[in-house]
Amino acid sequence: PEGRKHATPCPVLESSSASGYLSRIPLFAGFWDSEDLPFTRVIVALVRDELVNAVVRNIEFVCGSLSSRSDVMLAISDLHSVVGSTAGP
Repeated sequence: PEGRKHATPCPVLESSSASGYLSRIPLFAGFWDSEDLPFTRVIVALVRDELVNAVVRNIEFVCGSLSSRSDVMLAISDLHSVVGSTAGP
């Protein structure tokens, strides 16, 4: 489709909670227990300002209302600077 020709890749970061690791460091031991939280995935995407609301609506269409879920989080932040490109040659 026409709108996808300038799309950039979205990295998917697979991770687990740092609480199990940090709880073994004396400085942080009082803040976390040693129980590791479940595996998580973080999807990072750059979205033009005018498309942010549409992206949120589409995510909620798939996942349901984000305000009623405790297993999905969406964080939106202004990007002040970008250097380089992942778009290829």
